[in-house]
Amino acid sequence: MAYDQATLPATGDNVAIDKIAGRDFQRVKSAFGAEGSATDVSSANPMPVDDADTQAGLAAILAKLLSAPATEAKQDSAITVLNAIGALLTTQAGYLDGIEGLIGTTNGKDFATQATLAAVLAKLIAAPSTEAKQDTLIAALGASSGAKVITDANGTVQQYLRGLVSQWIAGTLVVGAGENHLGEVGGNTAVAGGSITRQANTTAYALGQHIAAATAAAIPCAIARKNAGTGVITGVRLSKSGNVLTNASFRVHLFKTAPATLPVDAAAFAAGVSGVSAIALGYVDITMDQQYSDGAKGFASIQAKAFDAAAGSQNIYALIEARGAYTPASGETFTLALEALRD
Repeated sequence: MAYDQATLPATGDNVAIDKIAGRDFQRVKSAFGAEGSATDVSSANPMPVDDADTQAGLAAILAKLLSAPATEAKQDSAITVLNAIGALLTTQAGYLDGIEGLIGTTNGKDFATQATLAAVLAKLIAAPSTEAKQDTLIAALGASSGAKVITDANGTVQQYLRGLVSQWIAGTLVVGAGENHLGEVGGNTAVAGGSITRQANTTAYALGQHIAAATAAAIPCAIARKNAGTGVITGVRLSKSGNVLTNASFRVHLFKTAPATLPVDAAAFAAGVSGVSAIALGYVDITMDQQYSDGAKGFASIQAKAFDAAAGSQNIYALIEARGAYTPASGETFTLALEALRD
């Protein structure tokens, strides 16, 4: 390629030309600057380029992300990524040497960037109320500090979940009528009972007298699986701290709730107990025939005797009646245990 010069006919000024295939082409040097100034394009002073489409796309996305102040924190990650894209484009433009290199870089890469940004923008603005929908979703989910809801009252998802978890932990979660069960169900065996310690004397009991502590009270037996639970009693164990077996025959009376009035120790049982007709569950007779160095014990295996605990309670109650002329040890302790299959 030959370089030469030619003279302009009108002014006589010399201009640079390039001879190509026998023809003269005027050579023009690229420069930029404001009116009245010119700066030659070089590696030190590359041609400034304003990528208007990319800037407009970024500006539109940023405006959309920040249109609602309440969502700015949620979009921080996206803004950071987009800012990084803008910084990368600016850095690449700064290192271009001449307009040819800039155009080549733009043709090679910027179309993909534009397409990606356009797809992101289209996704963000597919529904004009994106931010409002996000706020609605957040409101529906609710704050973690929201009060639990355990009824059919209105509440957030968070409140309903807290309500379910609290009932699950408390064991009060009710699925409704049917045979689908959560947690423990019936059909298990239980043993429950209690004890009394009689007064410090050896006064003999007569047939039909109440055996009780100095302050008479029914023995609570937490035999039901749940409040107001039901089941069947299959056996009764009765032991005492004294080991004398003579006339050691007793009757264990069972009640749904504690009787309203009780006879004192050694008083006639039948005449002293009242308010039992509606709550009596039955009785079991036991003769102690097992003698040990530290006491005596008797067992009664019976056909299933049904029981039902009262509302709000797992207990049924027991009283002991002497069924012979029994002479006790001083301060003797009687211990009762009921064996049951629970519903």
